[in-house]
Amino acid sequence: MVSITVDPNLPPVVEFRPLKPSDRHEVKDLYARRVGMGIEKTLNLVFDSDAGVEAIAATKGETVIGFGVLMISDAEGVANYFQGATGEYPIGEVNAVFHALAVEEDWEGRGLGSELMRHRLILARDNVGVDAAFGNAWLRPHTVDASVIFEKHGFQRLETIEQSFQLSSGERDCPDCAPDTCECSSAVYAKTFEED
Repeated sequence: MVSITVDPNLPPVVEFRPLKPSDRHEVKDLYARRVGMGIEKTLNLVFDSDAGVEAIAATKGETVIGFGVLMISDAEGVANYFQGATGEYPIGEVNAVFHALAVEEDWEGRGLGSELMRHRLILARDNVGVDAAFGNAWLRPHTVDASVIFEKHGFQRLETIEQSFQLSSGERDCPDCAPDTCECSSAVYAKTFEED
């Protein structure tokens, strides 16, 4: 378990640990409030030991104030995840997909999202044979998106997909668009581990 100091004037108050089944309700609530959609299917995978899905929780005391999910996938899984022409993506045999990230609004801009990214990168590197990492930033017009975190950690933008969430079958209750009709775009990011 790692503790960081979020504010230099405060003692270490944030701890990072694997997500626990008892965190499920807090995580579902946090993701619904911050992202506008459910995460139940992903959480089922996190707690399935055969699924290859890991999650890191950032906690203050025992309260979850942020979390990030990492999926380990083969080339076919990455292609299915992005539902598009991935022929130009630097997909390896074993890949990490940075699937979900949410931070409580009060903790935005204090380094928590970046630290969750760092912990997931460590997890990805610890998986023997992981060749590349991928992520998807939801480009909402009135919100700072994950692009900043991906770029800070050495990911390169591969492409921007216009109205990307209309291409998927999942529902997304976007706070910036009409109900059930998210017109936002997304940016696909990649990082190969040979770069490190």
